[in-house]
Amino acid sequence: MLIIKRCTIWLFGVLCLATSTHVSAILIDLNTLSTNVSSAVAISGDGLSATFTEDPVYSPVALWDTGLLMPADSEILSFDYELIVATGNNDYFDFYLGDLTSPIFSVGGAADEVEPLILSGTYMVDVSPFANSTLPLAFSFIYDWGDGGFDSTLVVSNLEIIERSVPESSTLMLLAVGLFCITWLSSHRAN
Repeated sequence: MLIIKRCTIWLFGVLCLATSTHVSAILIDLNTLSTNVSSAVAISGDGLSATFTEDPVYSPVALWDTGLLMPADSEILSFDYELIVATGNNDYFDFYLGDLTSPIFSVGGAADEVEPLILSGTYMVDVSPFANSTLPLAFSFIYDWGDGGFDSTLVVSNLEIIERSVPESSTLMLLAVGLFCITWLSSHRAN
């Protein structure tokens, strides 16, 4: 009976390993993206964040890549954002993926005359259907034509592709059989 318990515990552990996945993140260097108004987009030296400011001549101010490579094990694309709409302003942030004519995420609005409107968070989108292909991607900072000023800001940071990889089942099955045999042999020697 002790042998069966030991073998069951070992097999349970091996099966848990077999169903586990490895998760990794690929950070995208924002310095590799293009912009239409370089004076209105400041990218940090490490390429992890970009700060957009309003430009009185150009709207929208955009940062884009027309062919972002999605690796074979791509699952999720995510980024952090913080939009600060200054008092008296009416500004928006749009995010495009796949189709550059229609945003898949949009946030913003009008701030009153007393308090700025602050919107922040992390946006995630499933990209697994596009694994092993390229997609256009764009961040757009737009001011409304009736804007009361040009002092709002947008910060986009930590753009990353999260990958998941599952260990090969045949390798894990060989490991399970080997561990079972070792457990069985060691328990038989003890008796």
